[in-house]
Amino acid sequence: MAYLIPSAHHALETKRPVVVSTHTIQLQEQLLNRDLPILKAIFPEIEFTLLKGRRNYIDLRKFEMILEEANEGLLPAMCKAMVLVWLTETETGDLEELSLPGAASQGPASFKRLIQADAASNFGRFDPWYSRDFSPEPSCARKKPISS
Repeated sequence: MAYLIPSAHHALETKRPVVVSTHTIQLQEQLLNRDLPILKAIFPEIEFTLLKGRRNYIDLRKFEMILEEANEGLLPAMCKAMVLVWLTETETGDLEELSLPGAASQGPASFKRLIQADAASNFGRFDPWYSRDFSPEPSCARKKPISS
């Protein structure tokens, strides 16, 4: 809170945004769940938005390629089906929303890692899924404020 209150005051005075970056997800969750609601109580007019890196979102092109691969067993088939259902429900494409069984969601070879967006696989407007892509643009224009 020691840096949030002066930052919020400065943002309101100058009518310019302030960016707070965290190094860990735990600190990010602390800000979202504890500190920012308190700040909102002090400064009701303040708005805050969560921006995540590209790797937190599904890459639809990568997922399409995985769908085209032959199933290698029950777990990959189940993961594909679960992602297909989730895609009909998600508005953000944030992989944190996706609940996959144990080994499919953790580790370096996890299913989530196979379908996560990254800079190396970003083809921009040349990607056939570009118009439906979830990964964030450098601008926060697509992001909506988080309401408290």
